[in-house]
Amino acid sequence: MSSTTTHHAEDEPGLEGLSEESPGGVAGQQAAAFLWSAVRTVVLALLVGVTCVFSMVLGVTVYRSYFAIPAEVEVPAIQGQDIREANQALEALGLRLRIEETRHTGNTPERIVISQDPRPGRKVRKDREVLAVVSLGPELIQVPDLKGRSLREVRVLLSEHRLTLGKVSFTEQAPDKPESVVGQKPQAGQGVRRGTPVDVQINKGAGVATVAVPNLVGQQLSQVDARLEKADLAMGGVVWSVHQDAPRGRILSQAPPGGSEVTPGSAVEFEVSAGASGNRVFLQRRLYLELPAGSDVHQVRVVVTSEAGEDVVYRGTHMAGNTLDLWASGPPGAQVETYLNNRLLSREKL
Repeated sequence: MSSTTTHHAEDEPGLEGLSEESPGGVAGQQAAAFLWSAVRTVVLALLVGVTCVFSMVLGVTVYRSYFAIPAEVEVPAIQGQDIREANQALEALGLRLRIEETRHTGNTPERIVISQDPRPGRKVRKDREVLAVVSLGPELIQVPDLKGRSLREVRVLLSEHRLTLGKVSFTEQAPDKPESVVGQKPQAGQGVRRGTPVDVQINKGAGVATVAVPNLVGQQLSQVDARLEKADLAMGGVVWSVHQDAPRGRILSQAPPGGSEVTPGSAVEFEVSAGASGNRVFLQRRLYLELPAGSDVHQVRVVVTSEAGEDVVYRGTHMAGNTLDLWASGPPGAQVETYLNNRLLSREKL
C-alpha cells in the first residue's frame, strides 16, 4: 500500500524572501526620511531668522522715523555774521539755515544776517530751520540830471528816485535861466545810497523871494506842523526807519537841512525813527503807483497799520502822470494802505 507525503509551503526553500522586506530597503528609507526632515528644519530656521532680522530693521526704522524724539540744541547767535559762517555754525549743531528775506540796508554790508528766528539761546530740536533776514548792502541809486528844472520839478524828481532835497542855494550868475537849477551836488549819473540829499543851486532871477528852513532834527514829528506853517513851508515825504537809540516819532534827518534858503511853500521831507526793532522781523514791500493824468499834482500817502498802531510811512506831492516807486516796511501781518488825494486806493498785507 503506497503512502502519500504532504509538503508544507514553509518547508520549501527560498520562499521566505517573498513575505518580508529586506534589511537594506528599510535602512535606505529611514535615511532618506531623516535627510528630508533635516533639510526642512534648516530651511525653516533660515526663514525664521530672516523674518526676525527684517522685523527688527523695520521696527527700528519706524521708531526712528515716527517715534524717536531728536535731541535738543541751543540756537547760536548768527546775527551780524556772513551767511556762509552762519550756515556752518548751524550745520555743526544739526540745524539748517533758511533765508526768509533779503533787503537793502544803509549800514549793513552785503550777505550779513540782519535778524534771526528763533532767537539765540532758545532750545530747539535738531534738524530745525533757523530763519534769517539777510542784507543786500546799501542800495545805490543813480542821481538824475536836475539842471534846467524848477525847484518844484526837482523835488518831485528826487522823490521818484528815493532821494531827498539837500541844501538849496541861489545865484544870479545865469540871468537867462531864471528860477531853474544851474548846479547840483552829487553830479548827475553818480551812484549814491537811498535817501542821499542832493544840493542844488538855483538862479534867483528877478523878484524871487526865499525863506529859511528851520532845523527840526531831534523833535517829534507830531509837533512840526505849526513850525512849518509859520515858516511858510509844507510837510513833505516821511520815511520811517528802525533805530535802536531814538524813540519812536523822533526826527532823525530832514531835507532841505536847517538854515537852507528855499522858495515859500516848499516841502520839507523827514526821516523819522520807528523805534527799536528788538527781536521782531521787519518786512519790506515795494509799491508801484501810476498817477492819473489830468490834475496838476496829486497827494500820495502810504500808511502801515499793525498791532503797534498806525504809521504814515510816506507822504508827498507828485506831478500827474508820474510813476512812483515807493517802499513800505513793518512787522509781518501789517496792512499797507495807499491813499491818493485822501481817498483809499489800495489795501494789502505786508
